[in-house]
Amino acid sequence: MMEIMDILEMISFLDAVANVERNNTMIMCYSCNQKKSKSDGLLEVSENGNKVAYLRNQGGTHCYELYLLAREILLLCNHLHLQIVVRHVPGKLNVLADALSRTLTPVNTEWELLQSVFQAITLQWGSPHVDLFATSLNYKVQVFMSPVPDPKAYAVDCMSVPWDGMFAYAFPPFRFLSQVLRKISAEQGLIILIAPAWPKQAWFPDLLHLSCAQKGLSPSTIKGYRSAISRTIQLSGGPDFGNNEFISLLVKNFTLERPRQRVLIPSWNLSVVLSALKTHPFEPAEKVEIKFLSYKCCFLLALASGRRRSEIHAFSTADYCLRFNRDKSSVTLLTDPAFLAKNQIPGRGSEPIVIPALPDDSSSKVLCPIRVLLLYLQRTRSLRTSSNSRLFIPINKGKQDLSAKTISTWICKTIQLAYSFSNEELLNSMHVKAHDVRAISTSWALFNNASLEEVLSAGFWRTENSFISHYLQSLATQAQSLYSLGPLVSAQRVVFPPASSGSGDSALC
Repeated sequence: MMEIMDILEMISFLDAVANVERNNTMIMCYSCNQKKSKSDGLLEVSENGNKVAYLRNQGGTHCYELYLLAREILLLCNHLHLQIVVRHVPGKLNVLADALSRTLTPVNTEWELLQSVFQAITLQWGSPHVDLFATSLNYKVQVFMSPVPDPKAYAVDCMSVPWDGMFAYAFPPFRFLSQVLRKISAEQGLIILIAPAWPKQAWFPDLLHLSCAQKGLSPSTIKGYRSAISRTIQLSGGPDFGNNEFISLLVKNFTLERPRQRVLIPSWNLSVVLSALKTHPFEPAEKVEIKFLSYKCCFLLALASGRRRSEIHAFSTADYCLRFNRDKSSVTLLTDPAFLAKNQIPGRGSEPIVIPALPDDSSSKVLCPIRVLLLYLQRTRSLRTSSNSRLFIPINKGKQDLSAKTISTWICKTIQLAYSFSNEELLNSMHVKAHDVRAISTSWALFNNASLEEVLSAGFWRTENSFISHYLQSLATQAQSLYSLGPLVSAQRVVFPPASSGSGDSALC
């Protein structure tokens, strides 16, 4: 132990030779056992750059006295099998040394997360066992490591402690992130790391590389990314990664590890939405806000047509695209001639969409798409411009046009509003997809004895594979509540309730 004191005395003398005005912070980690461990060593933290340079570089040429002292210290450490680690702290940042010389209480020198935010993190990732960068004033875990001597701390200076097998929480000073990431990479610890989203920093790629969080992307999404990236590189004169055998095998492995899960039952109930559309704020349609009338008209046309959002977005009010029957018993819709559907053959025009009206004496007349469409056209006539012939116009003032994504938003908001206005359990918005209406529309028609050819024609599918593999759903659990609403228009046909409540296509049950 006397040798250690000799080293400390020599380091103090080294301070005097280097003309240091204030004492540095010295942290000693030493084991008094006869058998020393690999972690025995000295950590010297100083604001004097000359002393740090001579110890770190094992000497120097500017001052012979400093060289001799540094040499003696290093030789003695080598003789004792001690590792000395030297760190430099600029004077303006050495606030801990200033505070510790005046008080026994550690000072809080770094930011900390709100406790509520930290709890949300632990709910997502689990509870860490140790807080690596903390003091007794801001620790988040009972076991913590402090950058300065602290009677409550488990250890001092986490960077000198092995992290192997450790599950820890770390909110380090941002200037130390490069060192922290290198230590995580070298020692394979599991760390909940708080770091800023600064993509231009040199350490940011290492942060992304070490991140174990997964976005949960589906194999089809990854395939889309691969195609976009490979095409861009190919057009820039680079190789075609789309045909790379190793990448193809990797994507194939993703598909095997995470096969697509078929959703056979809708995540939301159509009858709940339709029941809400019969009441406030969607009725009376002659007086409600344009916003709610737009939502209702868009949803009912999506259900009645069974088409994609892009086709609904392309509906036009031009005379050749929108034709009502004389007695308003049906309407024929065509998309804008400039629009090309997803599976439409170029040079071939789009097929007309014929939507029938509900009977006048029907109990569900307020759900008739023809009635709502006529009211929508009547109430938006003064808002339309000659330059825009789209059927649906923007709700917000100042906007001249809307996108296909807006159609999806309207449909999703209709579903969410219907659930919020009803006594049903609130719907998780993450499960609401506008494309579900297309699947439910065509599946409900098939459930009620429509032929497969009629369903394929309504959905504009050339073969049955797409419908059966991706859209066909079981509506047996919703059938009774849907029949109670009366006749409905689905997939371009009127679906009447059966004479017996137990009838229906049992093959889809």
